[in-house]
Amino acid sequence: MWDLVETAVAYAADQNLETSVQLADAFDRAPFGQTRMLTMGLYWIRPRVFLAYDSLNVGYLQKGMPDLADDLVLKSKITGEEFIANTERVTAEFSGREESPTTPYELSREAWLFSASAARPSGQEDGEDPILDHDSYTTESIIEAGSFIDQTELDRYVEILKNKKNLILQGPPGTGKTWLAKRLGWVLAGERSDEYVTVMQFHPSMSYEDFVRGMRPGKDGRLELLDGPFLQFCEKARQDPENNYVMVIEEINRGNPSQIFGELLTLLEKTKRNVHSAMRLAYTQSPDERFFIPPNVFVIGTMNVADRSLAFVDMALRRRFAFIELEPQLNDAWLDFVTGKEYDRDMMERIRTAVTALNEEIENDPNLGRQFRIGHSYFVPSSRGGDNPTGYTKAWLRNVIETEIRPLVDEYWFDQPQRAEDEITKLKEVL
Repeated sequence: MWDLVETAVAYAADQNLETSVQLADAFDRAPFGQTRMLTMGLYWIRPRVFLAYDSLNVGYLQKGMPDLADDLVLKSKITGEEFIANTERVTAEFSGREESPTTPYELSREAWLFSASAARPSGQEDGEDPILDHDSYTTESIIEAGSFIDQTELDRYVEILKNKKNLILQGPPGTGKTWLAKRLGWVLAGERSDEYVTVMQFHPSMSYEDFVRGMRPGKDGRLELLDGPFLQFCEKARQDPENNYVMVIEEINRGNPSQIFGELLTLLEKTKRNVHSAMRLAYTQSPDERFFIPPNVFVIGTMNVADRSLAFVDMALRRRFAFIELEPQLNDAWLDFVTGKEYDRDMMERIRTAVTALNEEIENDPNLGRQFRIGHSYFVPSSRGGDNPTGYTKAWLRNVIETEIRPLVDEYWFDQPQRAEDEITKLKEVL
């Protein structure tokens, strides 16, 4: 890091081939997973020379200066050579401008004012991506937000969703199924916006009448034939064919999907998304009414197959959805992300080894299996560490083990309490 600071100062003082090469090399050697954090530090050092490529500035560039944005590499992780090329392009742009912004710090101020005018309403959930509502959203944005799946794999998920129209993410608890489902929806919509992506959850008491259409009390208290959330969502998409609309259904197998969807199981098929395949619904507003799901409607479900209380999904539903299994991602991307929040790297490496060993025990247990493994999201902090990374990390991990991992392990080996205790002890020994 000190090499990066020294080469940045030298480059700012004299931008030549030698200082460019030195800065690019130091940039690549800096131990961080997301290079946008590095660009922010360099901006603080020399705000007249370096631009921070954080989400606020990138969002402003894409909206307010698209010609410049097209010439820059704005990925969440860039190389030193790409950072130098960006810096040279920004310098050339600013040197010929007569109106603001004419410096990186003026652009940062413009970006802040822009974000303030388009700020999200209150109620944004913890851990949401630091990006403007209605700003463009890509698989790179998912990685920047904290996904540890590589971009090639994420791009594959998006293509599967586009081709099949319906996708289910399944996997062990803590693998970020709902988190990823929502963001895949934003990618398909092209922007982060609740206008195009809606989230709902199935539950045991949900029925066809609740989801599709049925008799329910109207505004005057009398029973009326009312459209459910799915038909309303489809109608909204039908009125806006230029945009994609995505419905995320959490825990799709917590209800009875075949009963809830009814005849829509047939209409969900990609080949039936047209007027020629329209069908009569169980409840009709008129004798000749027919319905089909618009081609710009996509459905993403999440499924926790480790929960023994949930219903199995029948083959009729399986044929209409593509299935992707998410794995625990305690990889180097996870390690870089966590340590980038000022958590102790050595301790996180030890906990990774211990959790991986625990997952092997779970997978090899004939009464459990791979679907019961412990996901990475249990070990992703929601806030930055403190001034004492070692002490802060130890206290945080101890709380995670005692309040989140222990209940899972106790349930898994409810008939072997000593084994459950032994596995928890192994995790705590690494602290």
